[in-house]
Amino acid sequence: MKSEFFSKYRPQLIALAFVLFLVAGFAMIGLLASQPHDHLQTHESESVVSESSSSEPKPLVLAEPLVGLKAKDQETPFEGKEGELKLRSVGDVLLHEFVSEMASVKNPFYKSAVDRLHKDGISWENPGGAYDFYPMLAQIAPYMSYADVTLANMEVIVANPQYPVTGYPSFNAPKQIIKALQAIGVDMVTNGTNHTLDYSARGALASIANLKEAQMPYVGSFESQEDHDTPRIIEKNGIKIGILTYSYGTNGVPVPEDQPYLINLVDLPQMVEDVKVLKDKVDAVVVTLQLGQEYDTTPDPTQEQVFQALSDAGVKLILGGHPHVLQPMQWFNGKQTFAIYS
Repeated sequence: MKSEFFSKYRPQLIALAFVLFLVAGFAMIGLLASQPHDHLQTHESESVVSESSSSEPKPLVLAEPLVGLKAKDQETPFEGKEGELKLRSVGDVLLHEFVSEMASVKNPFYKSAVDRLHKDGISWENPGGAYDFYPMLAQIAPYMSYADVTLANMEVIVANPQYPVTGYPSFNAPKQIIKALQAIGVDMVTNGTNHTLDYSARGALASIANLKEAQMPYVGSFESQEDHDTPRIIEKNGIKIGILTYSYGTNGVPVPEDQPYLINLVDLPQMVEDVKVLKDKVDAVVVTLQLGQEYDTTPDPTQEQVFQALSDAGVKLILGGHPHVLQPMQWFNGKQTFAIYS
C-alpha cells in the first residue's frame, strides 16, 4: 500500500520534499570556544551561548538548538561574535528533472519567478547559463543568513553540462544550482550520498570539478586520495569545527576498488578512527549522515547504533538525512552530543 501510494503521488511528494527544503529544513547549533578544546561540557539553560565570568579556561559549550529565530534583513550581513559559532544546516537539495526544467531560463515559470522577485523589491539578473535557480530560493535567503556557517546536503551530483540533466532514479543537476546556493548563504555542501555514483565515477568527478570551479567547499565525495585525506576544517570567531560526511551506500553501484575516495561509506570502525584523528585538530567534530529508511518518521536501529557510537567517539553534533521527512532530535551521553536523525 505504501509503495502504491508513493508511486501514484510521486510528483506531488517530490514537489513537497523540495518545498520542505525551502521552508522547514533548518537546524541551528551554537558553539562556544574552548581553551583548551579537550575540556568539554554542555550548556543547559540558554539558547544562545554566553561566556563564563570565571577566570578559569573557558570550555566549549554546545548550546541548546536555536529555534524560532527571526529572519535577518537580506541586505544586512550576519555579524559573528568572537568565541561563538552559529551553524545552520539545510537539506536535502534534491533536484528532480522537472525542478531543473522550472529553472530553465526559457521556461515561463522562471520568467514569472523573476518578475515576482522584482515586484518584491529583490533585484536579480541571470548571471548567465541555461539555468538559474536563484528565483526559486531567493525568498529564504534572509533565513539562511543567520549563521556563521551554513551547510547544505547536496543530495545529487551537479555534473551538467558535462552530462545531461536527469531525474529519478539516476540524478544529475545543472551546475548553476551551486551559484544559487552560494547566493543565499551556503558555505559548504556535503556531497557524499547514495546518489554520488548515479553517473559512476565520471559523474562524481565531473560534479566535484564543477564545485571546485564555483569555489564551493565540499565534503563526503573526493577527487583523489589526497583530497580525501585533507581534513575539512572551518574556523570562525576563534572556533574550529571539523566536518565528516558518510552515506549508507550508493544504490547498488559498486565503488571502484581503485577509487575508494569517491565516497565515504558508513563503516563504524573507520568512522570512529576518522573522528579520533580529526578531534585532535578542532574544537568540535560535526558528522553528517545519509542513513535511515525513506519516509519513515522514526529512526531505525541502525541509525540509533551509529549515532550512539559517534557520540561515544566524541562527536558534538550529528546531522542526519536521507529519509526526506523530519525525524526526532535527541541528546546523547547526557548532553555531550546533539543529534537530528533527519
